[in-house]
Amino acid sequence: MSQINFFFSPEDILSILNTLFQSNEIEIFQGGIFRQQIPDHVKSIDDIKEFEKLTFWLKNDRKQPVCHPIDRGINEGLFVFDYYRDPIIEFSDCSRKSTTISPGRIFYKGGWIIDEDLRKEHEKWAKRVSRVFDKKTKKLICSGASPMQ
Repeated sequence: MSQINFFFSPEDILSILNTLFQSNEIEIFQGGIFRQQIPDHVKSIDDIKEFEKLTFWLKNDRKQPVCHPIDRGINEGLFVFDYYRDPIIEFSDCSRKSTTISPGRIFYKGGWIIDEDLRKEHEKWAKRVSRVFDKKTKKLICSGASPMQ
């Protein structure tokens, strides 16, 4: 499992999404729960109207982006990707209110994809995507004594 939390402006997010989209390595899906088993992917970065939640799919020649049915609960009858077995990264944008901002995140589970070559490819790709986000984050460096001392 890997996760990066971040605080970015909408402009920064759009810049990162442009970088990822131009890499031609991914298909981007708006949302995380879909009405169709084979959801429509974003054809152009300009098509993304709301990027509260996105799913990034690693383009590959071994597995196509097909969702799995949800068989119980409030989302029964809808579809999701399997974050254990599918080559995906989940993206959640920051929540921005007038007085607060909550962090966004990217998240993926590595090491569970059955096809060994696809699993290795997914892990390398997910690390590259993580670096794109990590490069944009500003690091806070604390100096001085630890509060525990």
